[in-house]
Amino acid sequence: MIGIVDYKMGNLASVQNAFAKLGKETVVVSNPDKLKSMIS
Repeated sequence: MIGIVDYKMGNLASVQNAFAKLGKETVVVSNPDKLKSMIS
């Protein structure tokens, strides 16, 4: 799984679609600390 931090400045749909085409699962979070809690 690939974590993507949404900092409200980019086109996340394009990023997610690119990873999906590569067969990768993504998760979008607005707080980077949530990524840390997901892997702990």
